[in-house]
Parts: sequence; structure tokens; C-alpha cells
Amino acid sequence: METKEKIREIDRQMTALRQERYALEKELIKERQEKLRVAVGLCYKDLNGNLLRIIDVPQVNLTKTGHDFNPYQIPVLKLPLKSNFEYDLIGIEDDTMATRAVDSEDVVAYLDSGFERIPPEKFEKELERRFEKIRQLGNKG
Repeated sequence: METKEKIREIDRQMTALRQERYALEKELIKERQEKLRVAVGLCYKDLNGNLLRIIDVPQVNLTKTGHDFNPYQIPVLKLPLKSNFEYDLIGIEDDTMATRAVDSEDVVAYLDSGFERIPPEKFEKELERRFEKIRQLGNKG
């Protein structure tokens, strides 16, 4: 076999392996997303007193070189409860919850061990209070 033919054969093998790896990565991402789906809708208080509601599972971000997926950053809606500025306490933030729950056997039990679970009603009540403050700000003037 000629050198050029050997190089072409190696390139074909590398392409096939890259495609297989990509398919396996997609499968692993899907498995991890499904595992974390049981936590969507749960509400917690973090160590700083912020209220968090899990709103989704981690998503895949496409990049120029492929895709980026971080199963340790769970998307949350965050209601900050401590601030030096009054208007920050009205804030509602799109944030993430850092956790290794995806590596555990029981995602919810793992989250419950690291964060204080709160009833969804408590989160909703605080969210509504903030909406009301925002409405009042719009009516001043």
C-alpha cells in the first residue's frame, strides 16, 4: 500500500471514529438530561438565602468546534434575598445551580442534602411580591 493510500485510510478511520464518538456523546447528554428532569420544578433556598426554582435541565450549546454541555450547572430562576440595594431585592435572575447531582443515584435526595428544599408556594409567593413591587414602580410618577 502506498503512503498516500495509507494516509487516506487513516483519515477515513479517524472520521468514522469521530462520528461514533459524537453519537455516543449525544446519547450520554440525553441520558444525563433525562436523569435530571425529575428535579425540574423543585424549589430550594441556597446558602446565601436566595430562592431557586429549577426551570430546566442543562442544555447543549453549539460552538464552532462542536458542542458544549455542562451537566453540573442546572438552570434556575433565582430570587436574590440579600443585597445592599433596595432595587436588587426586586430582581429576578436567570441563573444556574452548581451541583454534581447528575452523578448520584438519586438526584432529588442529592439536591435535598445540599440545599434546603422549600415548598413551591413559598417561591411563588415571593415571586408575586416582586411582581407587585415592579408594578408599583411603574405607577410612581
